[in-house]
Amino acid sequence: MSKVVIFGIGRGANVAYRYLIKDSHHQVCAFAVDSGFLKESEFMGLPVTDFQQLVEKFPPEEFKLFVPLGSQNLNRVRYEKYMEGKSKGYQFISYVSSSIPFSEELEIGENCFVLENNSINFDVRIGNNVTIWSSNQIGDCSVISDHCWITSNVCLAGNVVVKEFCFIGINAAISNDVV
Repeated sequence: MSKVVIFGIGRGANVAYRYLIKDSHHQVCAFAVDSGFLKESEFMGLPVTDFQQLVEKFPPEEFKLFVPLGSQNLNRVRYEKYMEGKSKGYQFISYVSSSIPFSEELEIGENCFVLENNSINFDVRIGNNVTIWSSNQIGDCSVISDHCWITSNVCLAGNVVVKEFCFIGINAAISNDVV
């Protein structure tokens, strides 16, 4: 079990917290925000701390980080906080819904958030800092590169490559062998 600090106190942090406490082996211990957003001392019953003081209060030797920010500015806001956390020495967790069946190990990076009802075929590779919302089809041999966001009901056929910083919207369909 990893002890985890979630970055943010908005909708993404709320959703991430609820998935992590109900469907993971991780223990959420606190939330962190930039000082300009530090208006509350608690969120979801846990402490909220200044991200600039995170290392002192929740050292990277004892805690991991999760940054479930949205797709603002084509995922750049999430990317910047992810990179800032890495520069502070943190390792990151990933969450993959336990409802997704796998007959072999999924190749997935860190700081990923993969929700329920996704069909992920064989030989799919998912990079770092990727969000895949509910109810998608990810075809065999597809690659989702770093810092991407895939919304709901997206269909990626086989051998699709999604490049870094992509956002794929609701009900999109991408045919075989497309980059």
